[in-house]
Amino acid sequence: MIGLASAEFARLIRRSRALALSLGALGLCVNAWLRSLPYDWPPTDSFALELTLAVGTPFLVLVLVTLVHVAVLWRSCRPPRPGFALGRYRGQPAFAAPISPLYSGGTCVAQLSLVGLYAPIPRPGSNDWSEPSLRVMIVLVAVLAGLLLVLNVAILFRPPYLRITADGLVVSTLRSRVIPWDALAYGGPTGNEVRRGVLWLQARAGTLGLGGPNLRDLHGRLPLPGFYWFRLKLGAVLVDPVFLADVLRTYRDDVSRRAFIGTDEELATLLTPVGDALSDRP
Repeated sequence: MIGLASAEFARLIRRSRALALSLGALGLCVNAWLRSLPYDWPPTDSFALELTLAVGTPFLVLVLVTLVHVAVLWRSCRPPRPGFALGRYRGQPAFAAPISPLYSGGTCVAQLSLVGLYAPIPRPGSNDWSEPSLRVMIVLVAVLAGLLLVLNVAILFRPPYLRITADGLVVSTLRSRVIPWDALAYGGPTGNEVRRGVLWLQARAGTLGLGGPNLRDLHGRLPLPGFYWFRLKLGAVLVDPVFLADVLRTYRDDVSRRAFIGTDEELATLLTPVGDALSDRP
């Protein structure tokens, strides 16, 4: 069996979110503390060294907490990637493939650390709060920092990028688009249509959610009559592209199996090599 069962996948996502929030909060607090130090820190007679330490230290904190996050989750998120998490879409069960924590969590950690640099904390001996113009600027910076904080936490908990339902493939960017199974070409895609984190799909013209149509694929092949090639980018998605291609082909061609989408039993069947559990289906 390849990949992770749904319970293990769910634990990975919860652990990655908790780690990202913890490390992000640590980076935010450390950088906010650095901003609260007196203007004569670091104590040195060299202006170049003083500028390097004052500017470089906060960014060193940012890099370190981000690297810790990546190092902890690297092995769990690298190929062979997990299969799917169990989720829901519009009230029906679904298989879900979120953005990899290496990207979403790492970005959150880095951004929260940056928020610490904008924290409106007066330094000892500073009269910033006594100047009306500076007070307005400080308030604006505080609002910006708060918006960045809320935005990055929201991104960490955003809906999965891909969901597979009985109705079709759901692609979520700024909004969710459902690509019906009948909009995809019969018999595809296959693992041969995967390269560098991109899955090439044949879909009917006017299919929304897959980007612009292409007349030829990565191998220079023409699509079937009435279809176009579309590029589904998977570089940051926590799913194996070849595994996803096999799953899409399975549900496009076998209507009877769509009713089992979103269940532990069906996920176990998908993760089992061909020839094992298919005969056990009722």
